[in-house]
Amino acid sequence: MIHSDHIISYNINLDFLLILNEKLNVDISSIWVKYLQSTLIIPDSSMGEIIDESDYTFNILTELNLLENPFAIDLQEALSNSNNQKTASVILPKDPEQTFFESYDSSHYTANYIILVTHEIPNFLPKENHDKSLVIKKVTF
Repeated sequence: MIHSDHIISYNINLDFLLILNEKLNVDISSIWVKYLQSTLIIPDSSMGEIIDESDYTFNILTELNLLENPFAIDLQEALSNSNNQKTASVILPKDPEQTFFESYDSSHYTANYIILVTHEIPNFLPKENHDKSLVIKKVTF
């Protein structure tokens, strides 16, 4: 979604990592940086750079060795099978982008890309990429 000078998008992968960290106390530090820096923005020949909205939640389960964890598997399946990758459940509120726009003020952001998540971002995780062109923002419902 493009709004003025910013490209704004909800990201299921980062939200999934935050839920796993919160519910299972899984260390997501190294994989968080990977998805923040390399997976979110991808080159597109017709548009320059775009935000990758692909669902990598199964890959995350594999990378964190959680393929035997019932909670993680059920959550991954619920997220991946939901309509437009946004499940109307207690875990993920509906339509985070619309909620964000209700209080959006472009003057508060210098980053070109604003990535939305619905869960708290722990202080030990970076909330922006290396060149500060992308920022992660928690949507408050």
